[in-house]
Amino acid sequence: MTRIFLMLALVVIGGCAQQSIPRDVAQVSAGERQNATLAGILETFRAQNELPGLRAAIRSSEGVIEAATGFADVRARRPLTTDMGMPGGSTGKTFVASVAMLLVEDGVLDLDMPISRWFAGEEWYEELGPDRARITVSHLLSHTSGLRDHVDEPAFFAAAGWRKLTGRSLYIAPREQIRFVSKKGLLFRPGEGYSYTDSGYLALGLVIEAVAGREYETVLAERILRPVGLSEARPARRDLDNLANGFASSQLMRAMGLGGQTLKRDGSMKLEPRVEWTGGGLTTTPRALVDFYHALANGAIVTPDSFRTMRDAGFKTDGAESHYGYGMSVSENSYGHGGWFPGYRTAVRHFFAENLTIAVQTNTDVEVDANAIILALWQGRPRRDR
Repeated sequence: MTRIFLMLALVVIGGCAQQSIPRDVAQVSAGERQNATLAGILETFRAQNELPGLRAAIRSSEGVIEAATGFADVRARRPLTTDMGMPGGSTGKTFVASVAMLLVEDGVLDLDMPISRWFAGEEWYEELGPDRARITVSHLLSHTSGLRDHVDEPAFFAAAGWRKLTGRSLYIAPREQIRFVSKKGLLFRPGEGYSYTDSGYLALGLVIEAVAGREYETVLAERILRPVGLSEARPARRDLDNLANGFASSQLMRAMGLGGQTLKRDGSMKLEPRVEWTGGGLTTTPRALVDFYHALANGAIVTPDSFRTMRDAGFKTDGAESHYGYGMSVSENSYGHGGWFPGYRTAVRHFFAENLTIAVQTNTDVEVDANAIILALWQGRPRRDR
């Protein structure tokens, strides 16, 4: 862990030395010094951006350091810890894409297979128009299917609000969610553009279940979570224990009478996180995220050839510095994903040359660029988050 500690020390020397580090830091272990240094850096960013809580983990080939600062619940003054669950938002898409690639490796799924094989005759699929027959599994993985995103549809949120007002369950099934956009047809012919869509990943989840013959979460646990030891990555549920309270700026939360905090007094979630499903659908920690993204890049989940396929696939625009592969945002030097859920923000990136993975989470959804914190840690100098 020496290299990571030197990197963090550079950050402190570069402008974070004013943060409180234990006076007897020289008398504790190297790991404790690294954690304390990281905590000081995070506290600088947290204070600058007025965040309730902030935490991060850094994994290299030498091991992991992690730290948390601020509060899991501001009113109760409950400190944020590294092991509390937070919804990871769309970082879950990388897990989904990895499961799909494992099924490809098994020979039961073909990336070029048209999704009509599973959905022909279904109402939402037929509504997509004549170009629907061109949509393949690859298009769903890379957001190049032309499917619109139901998360952008006011009708989707209006339906959730109506359910709340009428005392019904806030859970909306995947096919029901896709129907909010299927009636409008495709944005473009499949493969001829890029448009980020949770709806497409819900359709991908339906494909995975049809091919595997089991629920997606069961396959995920069997093929990734348990083998890699990701006990802190859990399918999102309202009643999970040890959750950090999130602070939502979303007008939707307030319009539904849910207030600005994400948890009830009993610690359960006000919203129904199962709605995300294969659009995200996991409660995570920075440690779980760096363990997963590091393992994926190093051939411990899918084969190196499969990872290269995930990395190199997708719609590329001339001159663009990055593109979206299969379940990942890819640049020349790194890959990763961001995540948003009402009350929470997450970002994770793996840097290829250094074989270094960094994940950051905060328990607010205000406009804060978690990637800026990651880049500051990677570059070894502070960068004010704006």
